[in-house]
Amino acid sequence: MAPFLDIHFPRWGFRPDYYLPVTRQFEYYAVNFEAEGELDYRWSDVPDQPPAHRMLRAPVVWITRPGGWRQYRRRPDSRRVWRHWFVAFEGREPDRWAERGLLTLTEPLAVREPARLEELFGRIIRSLDRGRHDQGALGLLEIFLYLQEEAGRGPGREALRLERLLEELRTAPEKARDWKATARALHWSEAHFRRCFAKAAGEAPVAFLNRLRLNRAAQLICDRPDLPLKLAALECGFDDIFYFSKMFRRQFGHPPGAYRREYGI
Repeated sequence: MAPFLDIHFPRWGFRPDYYLPVTRQFEYYAVNFEAEGELDYRWSDVPDQPPAHRMLRAPVVWITRPGGWRQYRRRPDSRRVWRHWFVAFEGREPDRWAERGLLTLTEPLAVREPARLEELFGRIIRSLDRGRHDQGALGLLEIFLYLQEEAGRGPGREALRLERLLEELRTAPEKARDWKATARALHWSEAHFRRCFAKAAGEAPVAFLNRLRLNRAAQLICDRPDLPLKLAALECGFDDIFYFSKMFRRQFGHPPGAYRREYGI
């Protein structure tokens, strides 16, 4: 399946009656949720360091990182099976999430609302089964928001809300946007929204969205040489061909037609 925004999902699933032991070093990120059962759990994220050890009772969730080592198995004195949900993910986008502090959970975390977490995992897995990696990525961000709330640490609700918004813009830049309505939906003033957005994205909302739209337009006019430029502009969210041409030339140094002749198929 094609990657979504530099994020790949190598594995995901739900095991309602799992009991086999797991010992492995992970080459990707993963979020795991035990909704039922008891675990003998050992982990290490630092090479050559003795692993930490805890006995866990569901509901509990943990995150693994590339290079991390995990061993978990049914407790020796327990015959209960596990209800195990997991989603593995990798790519530049998760690396950026880690840099921004969205994957700060370093130890297993007991959760207070397992039904809510099961609903979130179920939604992600159904999306991935249908090939909707964009919805899977947004679902992961919802899980991280929930875990940050449960853990009481991390970058906070504002950063996670903005991260979800940035993902939505990258997914569908062609959609019309009302920034005042977006600020109201976040329960922020418009000025506060614009300050937070610029801090998170490195540029103002309009500039960020135009750059995404123009990047998509550049790819579109090169990949589809028979598509009229006006239709390409409309498909990418520009209803004014003159404004589109002006912004395109400013970003790429060529007007759209010349760019197509230079770089098209």
